[in-house]
Amino acid sequence: MITASADEVSVSLGGQIDLHLHLHFLSAHANANFQVLASGSGTGPIDAGIRIPLSYDCILQRCLNGTIPGAGQLYGQLNANSVAKITIRLNAGNWQGLIGRIGGS
Repeated sequence: MITASADEVSVSLGGQIDLHLHLHFLSAHANANFQVLASGSGTGPIDAGIRIPLSYDCILQRCLNGTIPGAGQLYGQLNANSVAKITIRLNAGNWQGLIGRIGGS
């Protein structure tokens, strides 16, 4: 499960959203590396030995490179309890292309 500290951020002012990834891995996965992946052009799938429900586009390519400019790191290490946390910072002026494309229910 993923929870967020905010539902929206002003595109003109920017802001910060803390994403908390509640991952339920076995204790053997404690301290393992993780990476968050996203795409903006559909749900794929990509077959990389497992089916990944993302489309290969520039957003996914940037995620695979480790960062999306203006968002921060999208990778890290699980803690001793197999919990991951990332912070996405949305800088002012960088996200106009996403207006109306992402949202809650």
